[in-house]
Amino acid sequence: MKIYPAEFTLGTGFSLGVVVHTWGLHLKGPVYVSIFKPLSIAIAAAMSFIFLGDALYLGSIIGAIILSIGFYAVIWAKAKEDLSEDSFCGSPGPSSDRKSPLLDSSLGSSNNGTT
Repeated sequence: MKIYPAEFTLGTGFSLGVVVHTWGLHLKGPVYVSIFKPLSIAIAAAMSFIFLGDALYLGSIIGAIILSIGFYAVIWAKAKEDLSEDSFCGSPGPSSDRKSPLLDSSLGSSNNGTT
């Protein structure tokens, strides 16, 4: 069986991508993994311009800027959300860790027409 360099590179690159996405999903959650998909298009356009000398059009630059602003906004909002969740963890009040009955005991002792 002969292994061709293109297939080997493609398989290795795909496997590495799966490992990185799985690691990111485990580390930060699905928001971070899903937000990198559109950003990878802008990264690919920039790398093709740098390494391959492809033309870079105004629409590509504007699209990359819009994607970067959106990426930053999502990351900022997620960090702010995580910060607010952390501040609620230390607040006094009823704990969700405590087990409490779904129905109050006074409801069980009501008459409801039966004796």
